[in-house]
Amino acid sequence: LLLTAALAEPSLVRRSDDLAVIVVADASRSMPRRAVEEAERFVAAASEARERPEDRLAVVTVAEGAEVAALPESSTVPGFGGHAGRDAGTNLAEGIRLALAIVPQDAAARILLVSDGNETEDRVLEAADLARANRVPIDVLPIRYRRDGEIVLEELRAPTRARVGQTVELRVVLRSG
Repeated sequence: LLLTAALAEPSLVRRSDDLAVIVVADASRSMPRRAVEEAERFVAAASEARERPEDRLAVVTVAEGAEVAALPESSTVPGFGGHAGRDAGTNLAEGIRLALAIVPQDAAARILLVSDGNETEDRVLEAADLARANRVPIDVLPIRYRRDGEIVLEELRAPTRARVGQTVELRVVLRSG
């Protein structure tokens, strides 16, 4: 009887109605302070209006790297505009992977990505595929803004080979908005 039970590979399944929302917030330099503050107010209001007090909220801030600002045990929303690391780039994929790593085992999870979408490192779509494989939906709160007089380097063309001291032709394509 014990051998039959062992071969059946019994498992214990616990069900929970708890939800953990993990906010992945872009804290890079490209994010305007006013837009970040509006997003913080939106997330705080949504957290206060939640129907189930046992639902949890976590915050991961992202710049060139990602760091946990609040674990999913928190019931209040910390500000997510600051980041302790370097803020010259944006690695959204690392933020999503870190969010997946802190998902509690006893709760369903959702990720809320708060960003302007200007990613400079890694590939966020690959991280989104990982989230989909783990059945964690990603919602997006897009940060839209306009900067007058902004100049964007769209393309830089250079020869694939050049010798030291050789003069080469570079082509630069700029766009101003």
